[in-house]
Amino acid sequence: MFKWTRKIYRAVRPYSALALLEQKLVDLKDTDLREAAEYAYALAMIYKAKGNTAKAIHFGIDSVELFDRSKLRTEWDWVRRNKVIGGITLPETIHQGIVRDHLAPLELKHPQKKES
Repeated sequence: MFKWTRKIYRAVRPYSALALLEQKLVDLKDTDLREAAEYAYALAMIYKAKGNTAKAIHFGIDSVELFDRSKLRTEWDWVRRNKVIGGITLPETIHQGIVRDHLAPLELKHPQKKES
C-alpha cells in the first residue's frame, strides 16, 4: 500500500494543482469561453510569477483569444466571474487589454509561420 509522506506530497502538490487548473481550462473551452478566458489569465499570471515565460505567453495568448471569441459588448461583460483562481486574484473588470497590461512586458503574439 502506498503511503503519502510530506516530502512526496510537497513535491507533487504544485504540479497537480496546475494540472487541475489546466484541465479545467480545457473543459471550459467546450462550454463557457468567458470563464475559460479567466482560467487562462490565471494560469498565465501563475507561470509569469514562476518565471516560465513560454507558458505565460501561451496562456496569455489563449486568454486574449478566448476573450475575443466571447464577444464582450458592454462594460457588464467585463466584470469578473471568479474572484480568485489558483491563488490569483482577478481584477474586478477583465478583458483583452487588461490581460495584455498585466502580462507586460511579455509580448502576446503568435509565432510567425514561415512561408516557403
